[in-house]
Amino acid sequence: MGLSEWIGTGISLIGAGIAAWQAREAGKARTDARESSKKAADAAERQAQATEDLAEGGADGRGKEKAAVANKAPGRGICALINTSDDKMSKVNMLPLEGEEDFSDYFPTDIDGRSQRSFPYCNTLMTSPNRPVHVTWTWPDGAKGQWDGEIPAKPR
Repeated sequence: MGLSEWIGTGISLIGAGIAAWQAREAGKARTDARESSKKAADAAERQAQATEDLAEGGADGRGKEKAAVANKAPGRGICALINTSDDKMSKVNMLPLEGEEDFSDYFPTDIDGRSQRSFPYCNTLMTSPNRPVHVTWTWPDGAKGQWDGEIPAKPR
């Protein structure tokens, strides 16, 4: 075998190695995509269940819980606390049940009926996907309400 044949064989082997590596990486990408799809479907199912739970009734004795948190613009890290009732709620406050989040720039506040209060929120590597929060408010007649829920994870 001549030098040019050895060089050609070496280049072919390098090319085959690169092709095998790319095929392996593509397989990993497919697996990651399947996992992400499953996580997104699970998150959507949890959100649907939470919405059903809100519609079925709540702990404040008024027939329905009147709060929900939605990840409104997941790419930008903007979430919203939503007043799903027709009544204006006052002294609405949201506190984290885990971690060190500080929502004091946005809560407590008043939220009109069928309105929301947006706030920035960004998960970090150190936070769990869904962050539990405790929300309290005062009804127009002075009765207190509360809701424990989650800031839903942003879809990936």
